Amino acid sequence: MPREYPHAHRIWLILLLIGTLALLSARSPVRAGPPVGGEQAAHGHRAFPRHPVRLTASDEGPFFSLEDLAAYTPPAHKPAPRWEIRPSVWKEYPAALDAIPVMPRQYTSETIEYLATHRIRSGDPQKRAMSLTFDCESGAQNTFRMLDTLREHEVPATFFVLGRYVYQFPELAQRMVADGHELGNHSFFHPLFTAISPISATLEITYTEAAVDWAVGRHVPMRYFRFPYAGRNDALLHHVAMLGYQTMSWDIDPRGWEPDKTANGVIEHVRDKAHNGGILLMHCNAVADAEALPEVLQLVRDMGMEWVSLHEILTEESRAVAGPWP
Repeated sequence: MPREYPHAHRIWLILLLIGTLALLSARSPVRAGPPVGGEQAAHGHRAFPRHPVRLTASDEGPFFSLEDLAAYTPPAHKPAPRWEIRPSVWKEYPAALDAIPVMPRQYTSETIEYLATHRIRSGDPQKRAMSLTFDCESGAQNTFRMLDTLREHEVPATFFVLGRYVYQFPELAQRMVADGHELGNHSFFHPLFTAISPISATLEITYTEAAVDWAVGRHVPMRYFRFPYAGRNDALLHHVAMLGYQTMSWDIDPRGWEPDKTANGVIEHVRDKAHNGGILLMHCNAVADAEALPEVLQLVRDMGMEWVSLHEILTEESRAVAGPWP
């Protein structure tokens, strides 16, 4: 009969435990944590950052610890649309313009009705010519560059200016008038007209007139109005007509203001869309438009058309409105 060893199972358990520990030590040696204090300096280890980590350039913060950084999850941002209507920038109209008189226009009811119902989109298709227009809302450096190009190529243009823009850069309005260009009204603060009151619409137009006269030093007649964002309705068309304006649109728009638009893109669009009586829209703050402008001017001439003022490219019927126009 075999001998019994009452403590044998304990011996086997101890041996199994020793073997497991030996295997773990061989595969994954335990690393000591970073030393601290004098021991850290004695071993020459890089200082372990125990102070807050600065995330901004400001000495006042904000500050976050390493634990905050490890747990931080950036918030999800909704992609911004490529183009959206900007909210109106409502500020006080400059007090310097209050003393500038508004020049009334004595139009008959028939003339007002004509202005309200004949929104201009293009010129006379019988004329081998095109007209160049700009919306000027910002971008003084680009505007000077464009004015230099127009002077070099001897091309007239019509600048639809914001009153705010003219008030900020009066020398630009002076240069436009001195070079023989025509000015159009584009409102003062560039609001969406369908979202403002008739009184605000009147102030937007009349204060722009005052800004132009203030900048140039004399009265500068403006016949054409271009709605910001092209936002309009029949009531607004009649409203601006009662103030003496005919609404002006366009039929060639290379959209040079788009972030991904290049000068070549602007040039190719004009090449494809140019036609007799065409009204081209560009923007003073669009770099692509400024870069493309010299070649665009030459391109249209190479196509057998000349550049004329906005007033000259219209039909006789559209021009037959009394006023001291250029």
